[in-house]
Amino acid sequence: MLKSFNNVLKGHLDFLVREFPVSEYPQMSDVRVLQTAVEHLQSMNPRMVLKQYMYMLSPLVREIFLRQEEFFTDPDNIKKQHPYFQDSNNVPVVSGYEDYCNQDTLITKFLAIREFWDRIDEHKRDRIWKFFQAGLRIGAMASNDGTLLRYIDYLVNATKGCKTTSDFSRVKTLSYGEYQANIA
Repeated sequence: MLKSFNNVLKGHLDFLVREFPVSEYPQMSDVRVLQTAVEHLQSMNPRMVLKQYMYMLSPLVREIFLRQEEFFTDPDNIKKQHPYFQDSNNVPVVSGYEDYCNQDTLITKFLAIREFWDRIDEHKRDRIWKFFQAGLRIGAMASNDGTLLRYIDYLVNATKGCKTTSDFSRVKTLSYGEYQANIA
């Protein structure tokens, strides 16, 4: 599974570099750097790449599987929902978020897309969502995270038949925390 995860991540980065060349999208220069760094890290410690990806994206699993465009377009969305940026009372910690945005992390590189998301055609958006979803699903398997994998299956079932952004926006699901409480 770890090899499958790394192949999905490589495919995602290859797609981004190919479809959004730096000559047209200068914001994507970091993605090319990320691609090189990930290839290097995967040869040395592939599990570390998986852990970083899952740490940064698994708290956003619902937003990714429901294809909530705010995931890409509103940086405050991440600040409000990601536990990395919250204190013990779930209050956003702005300085933590600002520090995070200045770091060379996997998700900050991917989020360069938000600067031109509204100009990306529907087919490419669909591919981007599917890459993130595949990375999370295979990452949950590779991490042996059965609870996250069952939640992903729950989200996939809830979104069956959804084709457009408006279809996905009408789907109502439990948050991951609510889902965990219901199965406990």
